[in-house]
Amino acid sequence: MSGASLVIGSTGLIGKKLIFELAKKDSEVIAIARRPISNLPKNVSLLNINFDDFFENGSLPSCDHIYICLGTTIKKAGSQSEFKKVDFDYCVFFAKKAREAGATKISLVSSVGANPYVKNFYLKTKGEVEEEIKKIDFH
Repeated sequence: MSGASLVIGSTGLIGKKLIFELAKKDSEVIAIARRPISNLPKNVSLLNINFDDFFENGSLPSCDHIYICLGTTIKKAGSQSEFKKVDFDYCVFFAKKAREAGATKISLVSSVGANPYVKNFYLKTKGEVEEEIKKIDFH
C-alpha cells in the first residue's frame, strides 16, 4: 500500500480545502482534477484528466484512501442526465477504480437528506450514489 490519499474533485470548494489539510498530515496526496490547480504544497501531485476519456479506460495510482468531493448542480450541468453523470456515474466509477488501486477507505461528500427513495432528483441521486458505493468492498 502506498499510503497515498487520492482526492477527486480537488478544484471545488471542499476538495481544494481538503488537499491542503491532507498535505499537512499525509506524506503523499494526489489531486485529480479537470482543471489546473496552482500553488500546491510539495507533497501534493496533480493529475489533470479529461473525465470522459478517463471513464473509458483509465486507472488510478495506488492509494490507501479516496476522497470523492466531486459534484455539480443541475444548472451547471445543463440537464438531469449530465448531473447524474457527474454525481453518480463518475463517483461510482472513481470509487471502483480506487478500490482496484488498493484503497481500503473512502470518504464521499454527499448531501443532508440524501435518500434513494425520495422524489427530489438531487437528493435521490445523492442517496443512490451512497447506496451504490456501500456495495464496493472497502474495509
